[in-house]
Amino acid sequence: MKAMLKKYSASVGIRLSYDIGLYDSDFIEAEDEEEARELAKERAMEDVDVNGATFDYNDIDVYSVWEADNDED
Repeated sequence: MKAMLKKYSASVGIRLSYDIGLYDSDFIEAEDEEEARELAKERAMEDVDVNGATFDYNDIDVYSVWEADNDED
């Protein structure tokens, strides 16, 4: 006699590290660090599409923001 398999659903959280600004064409231009953090969140939401996954924008943490060297001075 074949055993009856149960059906399960799961919700899985995935931590994703996404670097922005590692290349000159990638920089975020902002007035201050707070604006840069918000723009980084928006950029990540636009760029990351994992098999139709949905992300909670309010739960995105920006771990670090640093000012790039400005060679135009």
